[in-house]
Amino acid sequence: MNAIPQSLIIGSPQNAEQIDAIWEAMLAFMQANGYTNANANVNASATSITCGISVSSPEGQTSVTQTFNGPRITISPLGANLGAGATQQFIGTVIGLDGQPVAGAVVGWNVGAGALGTITPTGLYTAPAVVAALHADTVAAVWTDGVQSAQASVIVNLTV
Repeated sequence: MNAIPQSLIIGSPQNAEQIDAIWEAMLAFMQANGYTNANANVNASATSITCGISVSSPEGQTSVTQTFNGPRITISPLGANLGAGATQQFIGTVIGLDGQPVAGAVVGWNVGAGALGTITPTGLYTAPAVVAALHADTVAAVWTDGVQSAQASVIVNLTV
């Protein structure tokens, strides 16, 4: 029995409809090429889409499953180099499976353990007013699903 052609497992589809179309095409291909039984399914959740196909013929059975992950969160900028007391606005964006920003997605903010600076609920980082030694803070944008996060580094320079 022939394996499922890798040419049919294509790209990174942008949404559930595209994945559905791909797997329907795979199903049609399998049935048109003499497979006696072919089943395809698509399962979507908030963070991934999983596609599976199972085929059989008189020679045997084969199956494949593929998962496309998303949505994901991005942070901009990825880093900053600030003086004492300076600020940097960070932007966190949740990107959906369609590659577009997710409307209404709420992003939370925090700074890592040992941070000297602070960050507001809107992503505005403020370096400490006085810095005795060069210091690095980590800023994290966290999607409120509690799973996805993105980080940026902030270098805080000495107070002169």
